[in-house]
Amino acid sequence: QDRRRIRRRIYELKQEIARLASQRELRRQTREKNAVPRIALVGYTNAGKSSLLNTLSGSSVYVENQLFATLDPVVRRISLPSGKPALLTDTVGFIEKLPHDLVDAFSSTLEEATTADLLLNIIDSTDPDADRHAATTKSVLADLRCDRPVVDVYNKCDADGSNVPAGALAVSAKTGEGLERLTAAAEKALRPPSIDVHLSLGYDKGAELAELRRVAIEMDVRYEETSMEVDASLKCSDAIRLSPFIKGNFRMHREE
Repeated sequence: QDRRRIRRRIYELKQEIARLASQRELRRQTREKNAVPRIALVGYTNAGKSSLLNTLSGSSVYVENQLFATLDPVVRRISLPSGKPALLTDTVGFIEKLPHDLVDAFSSTLEEATTADLLLNIIDSTDPDADRHAATTKSVLADLRCDRPVVDVYNKCDADGSNVPAGALAVSAKTGEGLERLTAAAEKALRPPSIDVHLSLGYDKGAELAELRRVAIEMDVRYEETSMEVDASLKCSDAIRLSPFIKGNFRMHREE
């Protein structure tokens, strides 16, 4: 009787996971269509991912000190320092030597990490095994064949016993310390390789100027007597596409 109940419960959970996966796929297609960058919070269980999502987004998400407290990833909209939006996603907490059947069972929750534009690896700076936990997360990501860019973030830097490596990104979800540096680092990591261009457009080129405003990463326009002088940073693909009316020198630009 107990075994039948357990099997039934496992079946129900698998059905629920499949339903949630279908919903997430529809949401993801919408996000990709709108071209909003996606950031996923990953990390060892109890590192404070949900708390950090709450603080960054000003929302309230269930927080519990237990394994797999986060099952259906929560997505919240945040603003980057430039004012541009990004979508921040919480994911299931990782554990060491995650059994393959659990990887399969929770693949629908971990898939947010594999499709995100950037991963923030949240590490509990008060845990004596912090370095090992950070490595465990990266190992699980490798098992998932996830090759997204990763930024290591040491959480709980306000707590007694915190231990943050020199030069590492230290934050506190509790106090908000370091969150401005975190969002700036995230925006920098999200920025694609770009080309700096200069354009001299006649005042009859309003459509071209509007297209530049739409795609430019950064842009400055000076209105001269007979022309609009434009300095812009463009993604390489956009620069190539718009090359027929781009004049001047191209210069590759990548922030250090």
